[in-house]
Amino acid sequence: MRVHSDRPACEVSLSLTLASSDSLPWPLSVGTAPANESRGVEDDFGNEPYDSFAMNAGDGLLYRGTERRHGRLEPNPNRWSAHVFFMWVHAAGEHRDGAFERLDLGAAPSF
Repeated sequence: MRVHSDRPACEVSLSLTLASSDSLPWPLSVGTAPANESRGVEDDFGNEPYDSFAMNAGDGLLYRGTERRHGRLEPNPNRWSAHVFFMWVHAAGEHRDGAFERLDLGAAPSF
């Protein structure tokens, strides 16, 4: 997962590590400075300060995905790992219209 900030519909994010083949922690890094919206997806944080959190099976990290850039700076040290990501918007917040958004996949295919 390259370094990025989330779209407005993902104000609050939870990254949870479910399992890994070799039980090796795979750090998730989060910027400590507010996200700069003009920066896109990048391989690292450049000169921006960040903290890294070792993530083992059962570990979760709750963060403001729109306000803090985040990503994995190292390849996965395990042969495989399983993760789940949850994202929320504040019910009365500025981006509440983004709740329950659906991807527009175009017209349904005809068979």
